[in-house]
Amino acid sequence: MSLIGKKVSHLEVLSCNKELSLKAAEVSMNVDFTYVHMQMNTKLRQNQAPETRQHHFKKLDKQLQRLYNGAAAKALILYIFSGSSLDVAAEQRANGFVMFAIKGQPYAI
Repeated sequence: MSLIGKKVSHLEVLSCNKELSLKAAEVSMNVDFTYVHMQMNTKLRQNQAPETRQHHFKKLDKQLQRLYNGAAAKALILYIFSGSSLDVAAEQRANGFVMFAIKGQPYAI
């Protein structure tokens, strides 16, 4: 998407994902497009303890829920997890995935 000739109404760099999710939830209700880039540096498969994995998933779920709650009614929320680049060794590579929701719409298969 090109931003040439368009005004960017809000650009901010924050120190952590928690601050980012709070700020995005605050501003996203009043704009047509919100883009958020969160750092996902934890490799869950390296954390062998189930409690540690569960802790990381709970934090991520809380951050994603903040973004969802802050979105306008009927907003399309798209979560993209890019995974590792191809220059990372195959055994160390993390897979990417995409999740999406339309706020206020029930989940359907």
